[in-house]
Amino acid sequence: MRAIMQNFPKIFSIGMFSHKGPNYYLLEMSSYKMKLQAKGWSTSTSYPKLHIHDNSIVDRQLNIEISGENPFYGCGCVCLLLSALAILEEGNKMPERGGVLPPGYAFYNTNILHKFKNFSNYLRIKVL
Repeated sequence: MRAIMQNFPKIFSIGMFSHKGPNYYLLEMSSYKMKLQAKGWSTSTSYPKLHIHDNSIVDRQLNIEISGENPFYGCGCVCLLLSALAILEEGNKMPERGGVLPPGYAFYNTNILHKFKNFSNYLRIKVL
């Protein structure tokens, strides 16, 4: 069954995937929009041993909309390249130990968001 699905992806994905790859026109016409709700603290004070469900200390809430065009090859490539540039140019501002880190923590002290302003057609961040 797996071999049949790999040989005929267009049939089993209702036309979404094929061996030819993505259609350039469809990539350019694609867009995305996400609305996020963030809860946190108004100051950067860290609370040791904070329990995830302890909402008594949370004093700030933001609603954010992230949108852009061509999320696959456009925004994905821009995010990857700007992240790599931030690591190369501003690696001294990142956490010392490295490892697997959430992007918000890893790039907190860098200028990565300012670099995204040059690519506003791929990534737009709006605080609602």
